Amino acid sequence: MTTSLEARGKLVEALSLDLVGPGPGHLHESELIDQAPSRWYLAGFLVPRETKAEEKTGFEGEGEVDSATDGGGGGDDEKTPERTSGRKAMFSSSMGMSVLVPAAAKTIELTVEWGDYTPEEAGKHDGPQRANWKRKQCKVEVSLPLVKRRATKALEGFAGLSVVWTVRKVTVDDGIALPKGTRAVSLFFVNDRQPQPEQNRDEAYVFQAQLHARCAEGFVPRPNWRGLTTSDVDERTADLQYRDAYEYGVGHGVATDAVVADDACKEIHTSWIPSAEVERVVPSDVKGVELRMIELAKLTSGDTAAKLGAFVSEWKLWLAEQAKVNVDHPKRKEVLTELLAQAAFSQKRLADGIALLSQPNVLRAFCLANKAMDLQARQRNSLRPTPDRKDPQWRPFQLAFVLLNLRSIVDPAPA
Repeated sequence: MTTSLEARGKLVEALSLDLVGPGPGHLHESELIDQAPSRWYLAGFLVPRETKAEEKTGFEGEGEVDSATDGGGGGDDEKTPERTSGRKAMFSSSMGMSVLVPAAAKTIELTVEWGDYTPEEAGKHDGPQRANWKRKQCKVEVSLPLVKRRATKALEGFAGLSVVWTVRKVTVDDGIALPKGTRAVSLFFVNDRQPQPEQNRDEAYVFQAQLHARCAEGFVPRPNWRGLTTSDVDERTADLQYRDAYEYGVGHGVATDAVVADDACKEIHTSWIPSAEVERVVPSDVKGVELRMIELAKLTSGDTAAKLGAFVSEWKLWLAEQAKVNVDHPKRKEVLTELLAQAAFSQKRLADGIALLSQPNVLRAFCLANKAMDLQARQRNSLRPTPDRKDPQWRPFQLAFVLLNLRSIVDPAPA
């Protein structure tokens, strides 16, 4: 049985194949297509730098309809190719990435991969009588010394294709320290091929371009200053929470993916369709807190402390742990202090909500609400029978939200 993760992977692969084309090792690595690849694929290719401006800024696809073969006909084996939709796009002649390397790094090992397409005679293969384009996978590995400020290296055996890289010192004056001697390196794959006539122009293009950069000493994480220089609360909070989620590369005309192992990144590659794993948030039970709706519907005033009181004590313990968190910047410390104060205030509201359950009308309303939610959940679950079904229950943050807001319901502020 295919899992949801596997199904998603297949969808991403199909999307990439449709928009960019096959990569190294793919089943269609040596594909044969019956249209010019620049009309077949929408992304991932580089045009020659000397291409005329009107062609480089976008092609107006008018669609192509081949005339019928001589002698009439129109049998079942003959088909009219699908019209290509008109589109406009800015086509680049280069793509690359920028990374940070430590002082000890002497070289970056770079692998450049791409696909070249060449036209073949019409009728050489089965299918419509039109020019076919054959793909060839290309790969070059080069070692880039980090000694000059700017350097260029031609790719041997592939005239007009080169790698350009720049090296510069990094200065940081905003309070985030980088290892001494850190340098910024920008790498570019450039298409300087001679433009070809209109009918064969794709011969000079570079398709499915990819860069794989490796540094034996490991790449230096890129600091993110945005959360430290903004007044936006969400940005500042995210900066604190994800301060250990590092970025190792920035793409130019393309995205980058970092390969991280043992808290170190020694390899980065480009990606035309970037993706990222988002960790699933799974709420855990709070020890000593009753979360089952059916049991909360039977709650009595004498049970509130035993069944809900742990909410407050567990929250206090959690806050004490968060207060010990060590942050590396004064502005992040400010955000942490603010969040801890807000959480402590919410903890008091939670305790007040539990105390309100001592009032008969409040307790009755709370029990009726839990009974209604339990009935609704059981009715919904009856449509999806599963073995070993448990009693419906709240997630901790849901129940906490109800208790936090009891005071505003019981004693609403005057309008």
